[in-house]
Amino acid sequence: MGDGNDTVTLSVAALGTGGSIDGGAGTADNLSISAANAATASAGTTFAKAVTNFEVLTLTGATNQTVDVAALGSTFNTVSTSGGNGLTLNNIASGGTLKLTAAGTAYTVANNAFATGTADVLNVALTDGSTKAVDFATTGITAANVETIAITVTDSQTTPTGTFLDTLTVLGNSAKTLTVSGTAGLNLTAATTAATTVDASGITKGGFTFTSGALAAAAVIKGSATGANTVNFNAATKAVTYTGGTGVDTITANGQDNTITTGAGNDAVTLGNGTNTVDLGAGDDTITLGTGANAVTLGAGNDAVTLGTATANVNTYTTIADAAKGDSFTLIDKGTEVFTTAKVSLAATAVFQDYANAAAAGDGSTNGIFRWFQYGGDTYLVEDVSAGSSFVNGADVIVKLTGLVDLSTATGAGTNALTLV
Repeated sequence: MGDGNDTVTLSVAALGTGGSIDGGAGTADNLSISAANAATASAGTTFAKAVTNFEVLTLTGATNQTVDVAALGSTFNTVSTSGGNGLTLNNIASGGTLKLTAAGTAYTVANNAFATGTADVLNVALTDGSTKAVDFATTGITAANVETIAITVTDSQTTPTGTFLDTLTVLGNSAKTLTVSGTAGLNLTAATTAATTVDASGITKGGFTFTSGALAAAAVIKGSATGANTVNFNAATKAVTYTGGTGVDTITANGQDNTITTGAGNDAVTLGNGTNTVDLGAGDDTITLGTGANAVTLGAGNDAVTLGTATANVNTYTTIADAAKGDSFTLIDKGTEVFTTAKVSLAATAVFQDYANAAAAGDGSTNGIFRWFQYGGDTYLVEDVSAGSSFVNGADVIVKLTGLVDLSTATGAGTNALTLV
């Protein structure tokens, strides 16, 4: 075929006695053949000798075939298919690419060498220009013993919009690193428990949706740098460090000691019990916290904080930085709430426990009572839930607002939410 990246479409599984095709000197010469003929050809040795110097193998009409890529010769580094179903590709070398250009299902990539390798890579290229979401692998891609899966998502429109979310499922528990880049969003399902890195920050257009498996080690997850991210690592058994971008982040996590940075955007974070560090950045954000000594930085914007559980003890409470006008704090709902605007003031000899007890002193009713005090240069909002005469561990609530914050003009009396004004 000479120089250039040429394409040859072959309609048979063998070229006849003495027949041959040479792809020439190009770097992406493409041999297109039906998956059925490729399966037949890869069962013998004749084809590999007759077809040389091709780098891309395009398989058409794939339906439950098994193709030995290495046995076809030419050292194919990319296998492309459109709408495949039940296609098994044996002996793709580490660093090879599986290119999917339409909806398909049930792909298997295998190589005995993967079992002994410690840094094997499978590239997965998803390409679509329809402006509609495509289910590239509805029942998944299985690549046993591959440590890194690098995914590129290409919106092949003349002017990429990247607004649609293509869908890809990666099966198994081998992949430790999953990366996503390109000009379209991705809805990734990968329940691997081995993952320690999931990085979609290379997406330049579109968002990222991901639900983790029961991650067995500490992990780093990065969302799209510009698009909306919906990330759920509630199943993780170890701490996760998450970084979002300028779009809207919707994060759901369990009670591990997670570190979450959402960046700009009107983000929403929901956490379980645990000691989490959260930086919400700019935007009108919402965060729901469980029990634990969380550290939350609200950033600019009108933010809403919900603490749906009591404080474990008087020394274990959530700390909120950047509390300012427009921010709101929702605590346990007792049905009837009483807010005391006057700051609790005690003698100079009073210690923190004295202030907590005074602020949490009930009125003998079932009301939830809000009081506040300042101590050591910071401000504390206390809700009496127990109706006891002092702070009750596991029943009442303390929230620390860093710095001297005036709560005397807060609104929301009669409800379980106070808004700073």
